[in-house]
Amino acid sequence: MKKVFELVKGNIITHDSKSIVVPYKTYFHYDEGFSGVLDTIFNASGDLPFSDAREKAEEIAYKHGYVKYPGMRENGSIYPYNGIIVSGDYLNKKSLIFIVSNDFTGNRKPENTDKVYIDNDDGSYIDAKSIRETVKSALSLAEEHNLRLADKNYRRLPSERIFDSVIFSAIGTNQYKVPLDVSVRNIVKTVKENILEKKSLKKVSLILHSENKYLQAMEIVKSIMEK
Repeated sequence: MKKVFELVKGNIITHDSKSIVVPYKTYFHYDEGFSGVLDTIFNASGDLPFSDAREKAEEIAYKHGYVKYPGMRENGSIYPYNGIIVSGDYLNKKSLIFIVSNDFTGNRKPENTDKVYIDNDDGSYIDAKSIRETVKSALSLAEEHNLRLADKNYRRLPSERIFDSVIFSAIGTNQYKVPLDVSVRNIVKTVKENILEKKSLKKVSLILHSENKYLQAMEIVKSIMEK
């Protein structure tokens, strides 16, 4: 199967990708102060996809235990770099891959500590490793989801759908102040290293909203793909 990676400029909601990777915090509750892809999804669909995600996250937490590291203000539902997939009648029936993309100082010391923004409320942060692990987890979760639904013995719910395309935003560049270069470089390199083994995925996209960031990202992508 031919694999496609594309860098695009535009709106993540209106892009033709059949699934969206949603970097999220372990607490699984939407905060009106969020920005970026979270705010875009909320404005387009309201709380419903977040409510569906919370319900699934609580089921996982109840089964496997809640997340609690030193410095966290409350218990989390899903451990870093794990996630869930929700599908519904929202967002033109796109599937949403919610991935806990941040780690915590109470769990792991960040790479290049002096250059990483750390949230004083709970010690959460996103560094280069966080981005790489988030991308790997999202691709693996998508593959597992598709293979499970393709199994003739699996009784899928009406809302569950197979998807062959995934789209990422520039992880961590809003709330966690990750430099665009760090985010794009780690997303693209990780996709390049992992996409061939994902049999059910045909296309992976990275989207930037502004022209300036798109042009910056284009130079980074060229330098990686040419190697």
